[in-house]
Amino acid sequence: MSVTIKDVAEIAGVSTATVSRVINGSTNVTEKVKKKVLAVIEELDYTPNPAGRILKQGVNKSIMVILPYKLSGFYGRIVDAMTQEAIASDYTLLISSCNDDKKYEQTVVDRLLRDVIKGFIFLGTFFDGHELSEINRQIPTVLCCEQVDKSDLRTIVCDYKQGAELVVDKMVEAGHRRIGYIAMRHRPASSKLKQSGFREALAKHGIDHSEEYYFYGSHTLKTGYSAMRFFNCLDEPPTAIFAETDQLAMGALNYAMECGMDVGNDIVISGFDDLDICKMGIKKLTSVSQPLEDIGRTAVRSLIDIIENHAENQGTITLPVALSLRDTLK
Repeated sequence: MSVTIKDVAEIAGVSTATVSRVINGSTNVTEKVKKKVLAVIEELDYTPNPAGRILKQGVNKSIMVILPYKLSGFYGRIVDAMTQEAIASDYTLLISSCNDDKKYEQTVVDRLLRDVIKGFIFLGTFFDGHELSEINRQIPTVLCCEQVDKSDLRTIVCDYKQGAELVVDKMVEAGHRRIGYIAMRHRPASSKLKQSGFREALAKHGIDHSEEYYFYGSHTLKTGYSAMRFFNCLDEPPTAIFAETDQLAMGALNYAMECGMDVGNDIVISGFDDLDICKMGIKKLTSVSQPLEDIGRTAVRSLIDIIENHAENQGTITLPVALSLRDTLK
């Protein structure tokens, strides 16, 4: 069984990053620690991974993109743009999907920190801010699509609040004041921002909103369907529905169509993300359009700037959104 850098770190009682610094001749290690690590390396007859030497020499130019779920239409457009931008700068883009598994995400990061990755881009993550900051101290890391509390990383997102406000403004303009809201139960940062924009827009229009018009559930078509059925049972059902994602909105639309509702007139519906599915079906779905390609390109440019030019890896870049009007809300 081959000896790994992790084995050396455990026996020496230091982190793998410290072992790596000793191997690479970094001066940011005390002489005492250096001697201890070198002694363990000699005792175990450890030979550094050739890939690690490639990283040290700067020959390898790879970026790992880590997705929380499988590659979908939403992430696909971002990743396509990331790939084009990376190729243009002579970088290789690697992709890993965690399949909704936090332990697997941690395993991927642990393995890649020992290999040849130049930087990470997280399209959403299960790591908290402290964990992300620790990863960023070891390798340049950028967040994409979702902000994480207490992380000091460069983050690229769209203007979620603006998107929700655009939807409410259009619904009120169309004469609707009873507006239902379908949300994800796990409440990522984007969800909180959308709801904040939603509430602020209602207040701007002087609408006193009832809490019974909010429905929370998992991110599935079934949740959108169940939400619409729940709203329809209220004494005064909402005449407009805003869902945090297109998937939730499509579930609501399916129920409305099955019940014979006059979608687009008596009931209007909007989603968020503007995926290709919005343009399919008998009733085309109105949705908030994110600049997905711009998000992907900006994330890659930011990471490369950090890697090559030691740019500051902090702050959030927020890109504007637009409302794509279709049959369900004109």
